[in-house]
Amino acid sequence: GHAVKQHNAAPAMINHDFLGIIIRRLQDSIPVYEYIGAKQVNATYNRTKNYITLNRGRKNGLQKEMAVCTPEGIVGLIQDLSDHFAVVIPLINVDARISAKIKKNNYYGSLQWDGNDYAYSYLNDIPYHVEVNAGDTIVTSGLSKIFPEGIVVGYVESVDKVTANFLKIKVKLAVDFKRINHVYVILNNKKNEQTSLEAINYHE
Repeated sequence: GHAVKQHNAAPAMINHDFLGIIIRRLQDSIPVYEYIGAKQVNATYNRTKNYITLNRGRKNGLQKEMAVCTPEGIVGLIQDLSDHFAVVIPLINVDARISAKIKKNNYYGSLQWDGNDYAYSYLNDIPYHVEVNAGDTIVTSGLSKIFPEGIVVGYVESVDKVTANFLKIKVKLAVDFKRINHVYVILNNKKNEQTSLEAINYHE
C-alpha cells in the first residue's frame, strides 16, 4: 500500500553504503557518539569565511557545534540551523580553530586556516623540539567536546621552525572541500552532561 511506497522512497535521501562504512569504522572505538547522514546543498571554498549548507536541521536532531565529517576526515562544525537545514563552518574558514594533534606522539596544538589555499591549513603551538615529518597524520585531539578523538584532519606537508619555540606545520587537509557530497554529523550524547559538570566545577 501507500505506506510501503513511502518506506521504499526514504532511503534515497541517505547514501546507506556510505553511512555503513562510517558506522562500522567508528562505532567500536567511540560508543558515546551517534551519526546522522546529510547531503551538502550549497558551499563556498574560495573566500576567507567559507560555509557549507546541509539538508538536515533541527527537526533531524542537529544542534549547534556538532561536528561534521566525511569518510576522509573532519569537515567542520555546525554554526547555525533551521528546522530543515544547517550551516557549517568548515576548516577552511579563518574563524574556525580546532584542537588537533600529531597522531604518532600526541603533541597537540591549534589548527587554523590562513585564508589562502583551500587544500592546506596550519597546525600551530607545537614546540620546536617535537619530532614531526612530512606525511605524518594529524588527527583531532579529543580535547574539545565537539570532535571525538582520533578523526583524521590531514597529513603533514612541511615543517618550518618559525621561532625558537614553536614549529609552523603545514597540513594537507584530508577532505577535498571542492568535492564534498555526503557528510555525517556526529551527535555527542555526553557533551551536555560534561559541559554542565564542568560549569559547576570550573566556573570562575
